[in-house]
Amino acid sequence: MKTHYFLLCLVAFCSLSSFAPSEACSYAGSNMSYVQTQTKKALAENDLNKARFFTYKAIKTIQTSVDKFDDCGCKDAEVSISESLTNLKAATRAKSLNGTRILLNEALQYTIDALDALSQHELHANVFASKEFAMNTTIAVSYTHLTLPTIYSV
Repeated sequence: MKTHYFLLCLVAFCSLSSFAPSEACSYAGSNMSYVQTQTKKALAENDLNKARFFTYKAIKTIQTSVDKFDDCGCKDAEVSISESLTNLKAATRAKSLNGTRILLNEALQYTIDALDALSQHELHANVFASKEFAMNTTIAVSYTHLTLPTIYSV
């Protein structure tokens, strides 16, 4: 009877457990998708003022979501988000459409990197992906194919 009770509890625990990413990370990923969309719209514009309008929308989204990014705790994504925000702000100060596009392309790339980091947050947050795990590993090199020169002495 104890075995049946234990199995029932185990099944209930597994079915009720959540193995999905946290709500903060999902929210942050959703916001970064919106930033990506607004950045693409800004890149598609041929008018500098309209490009700035979409860029400001992307900046506002990042600034209002800072708490969710912190709650998620993905350091890789936070670095990319910060770089994206820096490039978006610089794009609003650019004087030409070509200068704006260069900065928007960089911001878009950082946004894509942040989305990738957020989607893989559960993977790079575990012990096996950490630097401490890889610290004591070595690469075995085989020197059997090498021939050493012989030194003759007279």
